[in-house]
Amino acid sequence: MQIFGDRLGNYVHLFERDCSIQRRHQKVLEEAPAPGLPDKVRVAMGKAAINCARVIDYVGAGTVEFLLDQDGSFYFMEMNTRLQVEHPVSEMITAQDLVEWQFRVACGEALPLQQRQIVKRGHAIEARIYAETPHNDFMPSAGRIKYLRLPETSSSVRVDTGVRCGDPIGINYDPMIAKLIVHADNRTAALAKLRLALQQYQILGLSTNLGFLVRLSASPELIAGDFDTGFIAMHREYLLANDIEQMNRALVLAAAAMLPTLDNRLSSTHGGSAWDARDHWRMNLNSSQVIELECDETLYQLVFKRQSEAWNVTCAEASYLLNGEWIDQHHLRIELEAERVELPVLREASLISIFYRGQAYRFGLPAAIHDSASDTPDADHPSAPMSGAVVALPIAVGDTVEPGDTLVVVEAMKMEHAIVAQISARVSEILVTEGDQVDEGETLVLLEVE
Repeated sequence: MQIFGDRLGNYVHLFERDCSIQRRHQKVLEEAPAPGLPDKVRVAMGKAAINCARVIDYVGAGTVEFLLDQDGSFYFMEMNTRLQVEHPVSEMITAQDLVEWQFRVACGEALPLQQRQIVKRGHAIEARIYAETPHNDFMPSAGRIKYLRLPETSSSVRVDTGVRCGDPIGINYDPMIAKLIVHADNRTAALAKLRLALQQYQILGLSTNLGFLVRLSASPELIAGDFDTGFIAMHREYLLANDIEQMNRALVLAAAAMLPTLDNRLSSTHGGSAWDARDHWRMNLNSSQVIELECDETLYQLVFKRQSEAWNVTCAEASYLLNGEWIDQHHLRIELEAERVELPVLREASLISIFYRGQAYRFGLPAAIHDSASDTPDADHPSAPMSGAVVALPIAVGDTVEPGDTLVVVEAMKMEHAIVAQISARVSEILVTEGDQVDEGETLVLLEVE
């Protein structure tokens, strides 16, 4: 419950926020009003929150948090004596600027409104956009934002953020990149608006939870309001499932970005001369190319065959008809079957990344695959699952470890992660010391099977 108190003894609440959708006991989605909360419980909870503030002569913004039981009983959990991350949700449904309220109260003014004047309107939802890897137990992801496109904002679509394209996301702070807040007349419309805005939000350069949020916001159970604090854990398989068809199409789109003919359409200056054109035209034979991409340790071969003005592409035994061109150095316009898309492309020495249907895809390029094959970590060479600081080393050279024994503890962004042994072995070498900063994938310990 969002509450406010002033120095004159006035207290109000600005209704509740449901924060049940969590991972690692940290909030992912927040919404107001809470779906399915009976008005009788809402009123009683509001009175209890105000009483909490009144008995301690509280001044300013605060949040009183409760646990709600299945039978409608609620229990005090804690009070956050500040304005919380999700305060825009309350601002959206009340049309009030709570930061302005803070300044007015700090200056000794009375609260701008009395309780009877505070009216809720419509439904608001906030999604927290994190630099993290959902498939790796939501481990924080450090790196640099190399491409950034925000959704179109309006009075009903708001983005609160402090980063720009080119900014690094380090290991010393919370991994949240931005907050995306939407408002609509009802919850169904708000969820639809959230999904659309999430699909328009594009980040390349490091792993984020954008694709996960798209699937989460489309979950039938979430849409029905059937959820509690265990929702993500309970529906983990669905929320983290790979869409094979979408994956195949993403492979095709990424491979298309490697076609020299598409490059030539962007850079050609031949002025119409057939002798300057380099579009793979041949007199008697069909032009074809094979492009290899790697994802999740699987090598994919995509065969492109020229078909009139388009390409016929074979990927994982499926065929697609494709045509396209570069809009500029970072954006590709593609017609894939009946779908027309404009997508960002980030090409690096070892990777090609695209953003498609609300999901970022990163594919390894063949040269990088062969160069790094011998460096693949295994059970004998435990590595860091994320960038961070080594905070504990409970082992020494010569120790014998069993599966499950902690080898190293790495801390990043307010979280500690224990790297444990996967095999029975002897510690032959420790490559780090306490206090060291390590990168994701860096080998930490060498184990020797006895």
